[in-house]
Amino acid sequence: MIEYNDISLAGKTAVVTGGGAGIGRAIAETFAHYGAWVAVVDKQVDKARDTVQGIRENGGQAILCEADVTERAAIEQARERVIAEYGEVDILVNNVGDFLGKVKPFLDSDESDWDALYDINLRQLLACTRVFVPSMIRGGEGGSVINISSIEGFRGIPNCAVYAAFKSAIAGLVRSLALEFAPRQIRVNAIAPETTETEQVQPAAFTKPQYMGLWPYWNPLGRYGQPRDVAGAALFLASSLSSWVTGTTLHVDGGALAAAGFYRVPGEREHWTLAPVIKESGLLY
Repeated sequence: MIEYNDISLAGKTAVVTGGGAGIGRAIAETFAHYGAWVAVVDKQVDKARDTVQGIRENGGQAILCEADVTERAAIEQARERVIAEYGEVDILVNNVGDFLGKVKPFLDSDESDWDALYDINLRQLLACTRVFVPSMIRGGEGGSVINISSIEGFRGIPNCAVYAAFKSAIAGLVRSLALEFAPRQIRVNAIAPETTETEQVQPAAFTKPQYMGLWPYWNPLGRYGQPRDVAGAALFLASSLSSWVTGTTLHVDGGALAAAGFYRVPGEREHWTLAPVIKESGLLY
């Protein structure tokens, strides 16, 4: 039988990168609510401070570690702060990632685009894992590494090919590191969300006004994601509920990947189509 304590993170130290807003903030708040001591690692100090303050006001434990995770020295400084405050790390959430607004045909991209997307979507994830996992090993009680990927790593996306390539790489990294770290009882998994409403991504701002009413038909579950959707998945992967889960990617996408291009016919509950029902893009870009 599943016990209440199976979902508790009491006594665990959790590091959440990009925890100042959006999905990262939701994860940090959720972990703190379930008892974890949370380190919010973010270069956006004001936003991260708000997250920490909110957690404390609700009775949780949190500290702010100002750090740009694309800089190795900053990550190492954050690790030392976390260990000094809370002890060895038990949970690492590599949440930082961004398409950087680089929506363009591949042949119009160049090495500077590739480097920027690599730094923010894959290299920093490698660096954070390399810096924090030794702390989990020293702790001797295993741990959980959770990487926030994207549905774009599992389907084609025109004009964002390089971004998708790095997100796709996360799935391979997860499988391989899961094997390497398994003898230490450190689990490695990923979460791949579909479009989620955050400060960074605002579907309403991208949708042409005349097509706002089509939102419920563009996703099988009839809505865009919310940060709490991903936070729930992260809580599962961080807790002992998932103690036998490693090397996998959990799709938090409202059924979008399963739909594979199918969407509901507007005004219909049971009818689906693969054919477009509008003649132009419903988006502003």
